[in-house]
Amino acid sequence: MPCDIKNHSHEWPPSDSIMAAFFRTEKCETVCGYCPTTCDGRDLRRYTNSKNLQRHVREQHVPDGADLRKEIEAHQELLRVLKPGATRQQTFISVRDEKQAQIKLKVCHDALFVRMDRRDSLQALATRHLRDVIKEKTPFARGSSAHHDFINSIAISFTNTHGPAIWSNSADKRSHIAKSVSLYDETWTKSKNMRSDIVGPICTTDICMLGSHKRLWKIQHKGVELTNDVELLNSPFGIVIKDYFAALFDLVGENEEEHELTAQKSEAELLLEVIKDD
Repeated sequence: MPCDIKNHSHEWPPSDSIMAAFFRTEKCETVCGYCPTTCDGRDLRRYTNSKNLQRHVREQHVPDGADLRKEIEAHQELLRVLKPGATRQQTFISVRDEKQAQIKLKVCHDALFVRMDRRDSLQALATRHLRDVIKEKTPFARGSSAHHDFINSIAISFTNTHGPAIWSNSADKRSHIAKSVSLYDETWTKSKNMRSDIVGPICTTDICMLGSHKRLWKIQHKGVELTNDVELLNSPFGIVIKDYFAALFDLVGENEEEHELTAQKSEAELLLEVIKDD
């Protein structure tokens, strides 16, 4: 056991998983739950206090590898900006980075609680929506203010069109929603009285800014009207959706052809692939 107090139970995430990077030991824990014990049952990895144990976990048991590190960093950045009152200047790189885009899409799928076997379907729907808007837009330079405005507009359009159906407020219409990591549990529990039987984001609720965040925004933007679109873009849901479409745009580009089977389907048909019951 990680501590010596009887009747204490401590749950550790799987070793070498993404969650190990976010794991925090409790004050009573002094023994590494990942390291093996000696043959006589003595603790092989006992530390003087939980702080030293935490340092050991970070140094020895956090997943290694460039892509995993980038995924951890992407989760850390998203969690940071989702905190009430956090600020971030959203920027877009001028050169496409498909590998980083794939990592960010995975992180956004995690944050949005999209079931593993429905992620390709959601991405296909979002790609169709994105391409239909691209056809009507004025060309812009990557990294420009027009790029920023385009991502905002597509996030608003997609959320208003498909958000309520995909992230429904009805528990029996959410079979395609499932938690893969526990990093975003607190993000989607703002209205606890509305979610006793629901896990993950609810579009109609989470497109609203937290009260404290809204008050801070009004102070920082004195004299500026807080419209529904502005509130959506600064809400927890809007923040994730903006990141999602920024990454998707970086991945699919402006001129590449859709997969033949996807191109033959309407948005309504692609939506059904996401939300259909098993």
